[in-house]
Amino acid sequence: MGTFLVRLVDGSEMIMTAGRAARRTTGEVAFENVDACGNWRVLCAVPDSLVTRICAYKVRDDGTVAWVEQPTQGPWWAY
Repeated sequence: MGTFLVRLVDGSEMIMTAGRAARRTTGEVAFENVDACGNWRVLCAVPDSLVTRICAYKVRDDGTVAWVEQPTQGPWWAY
């Protein structure tokens, strides 16, 4: 389970908790959960045109936590 911070073009922010976040080849960012059979389903999808920044809350090697910015271009996923 991951925690994600989404900053939107209108200046608002959204915190999502989901199994993963993924930027699709279309640019859309989808937040997904997995069921007991291993099937991922979309909880929420945000069009690329509305997003200015996405960060994942991660534990660093030294044990501290931080918001880690995700790439603004190209497909990716984060847990």
